Amino acid sequence: MSDKRIFLVDDDELLGTMLSDFLRTKNLGEVSLFSTGEKCLEELKTVKPDVVVLDYHLNSVAPNAANGIKILEIIHSVYPEIVVIILSGQDSYGVASQTIAKGAIQYVMKGEESFHEVAAIIEGL
Repeated sequence: MSDKRIFLVDDDELLGTMLSDFLRTKNLGEVSLFSTGEKCLEELKTVKPDVVVLDYHLNSVAPNAANGIKILEIIHSVYPEIVVIILSGQDSYGVASQTIAKGAIQYVMKGEESFHEVAAIIEGL
């Protein structure tokens, strides 16, 4: 098993659980799942992961939750050494380029191959 620490932030409980289980079966490291970016930021005060997989939309669980781009900005400004991968259902070049400009290393579209794409990126770190 890899010794990487992975934070997964997604307000879709089913998708988040499925992705975290998938990453665990790939032995990519220790995975912690968060339903809001705020919960992830709170945990970052004590634990520094190697990578954060961050959903772009994060307000279905907590309506006032910050979206992924805001959480990305905070992570990148406070913890620039942490690798961030954006996972999103937004099929938009503008959204993708905005997240890369804000510090994400990759923008992965949610879909059939997204779990494998995220795993491949983490394996390559």
